Amino acid sequence: MDTLVAVGTPAAQHCLVDNVLLAAVPSRTLVKRVLYGVAKLQHPTAELTDVVVELAHRPDRFPPPLRAENVTTQALLMVGAVARAVHRKSPERARALVAPLEEELGHHSPDRYRRQTDGVTLEPPTEKEFAGFARTSLLLEALGNAGNHGSLPRLLSHATADDAPLPVRHAAVHALRTFDTPEVEMVLLERSIMDTHDHVRKVAMDLYTARPRSLELADALQSANEVRDLTLSNVTLAPAGPQSILVRQARGLDSTAKAVWKAWMKARQDSMLAWFWCLRLPC
Repeated sequence: MDTLVAVGTPAAQHCLVDNVLLAAVPSRTLVKRVLYGVAKLQHPTAELTDVVVELAHRPDRFPPPLRAENVTTQALLMVGAVARAVHRKSPERARALVAPLEEELGHHSPDRYRRQTDGVTLEPPTEKEFAGFARTSLLLEALGNAGNHGSLPRLLSHATADDAPLPVRHAAVHALRTFDTPEVEMVLLERSIMDTHDHVRKVAMDLYTARPRSLELADALQSANEVRDLTLSNVTLAPAGPQSILVRQARGLDSTAKAVWKAWMKARQDSMLAWFWCLRLPC
């Protein structure tokens, strides 16, 4: 079976669909192995794509073993991977694959997480709300797999939402790994410094340092502190460690520190975008 995935020809993919995904008595284990292999396919066929999409969005049409959450979750993630592969030959088909994911995800809304205010949980989330966090995170990761630029505004709205739950912010930041724009670079830099949770800061920093970038983290901190020196000398920005505090203040000026940092980020982003366009247009 792994050999068929590696070969990846239309005939090999048809064999996988016919004998594994649509088998009369399907094996959940084998189906999951095929789904993992889908991410490696350079040219997924329409037949295979349709079955993966059907399994992700309409699992009730499949035998009970394939309705398990760990199967449908993997199928949804693979819809993103298939969309990325399909985009090379058919951008329109790729857009059609990601559109239902984008529609379900939507943009971040301040009213979306009613039990949180300024990052402080007022009431413990209910089981239904936890399930909602998980679904949103899954959609974000699937769109990250797709890497379709039409999805970027939605991803950024969740990645920059301070009031979003930790799993959602983490997934949204991780989903930015497939995008290479000045705006994404600035968001990763900002999240690696200013997010309130170690896990999000860590993934943002890892993605930022692994990509081509216009500014090193240490230089960003130095520049931001220069801005601080012109405003409030008792606000200090420091690099994130696993257990470190991001913003250290003499008098607890959290909102002021964030305002200073975001003002610097905005100025930096504006200058980056001007430079970015100068490469394409006469200056």
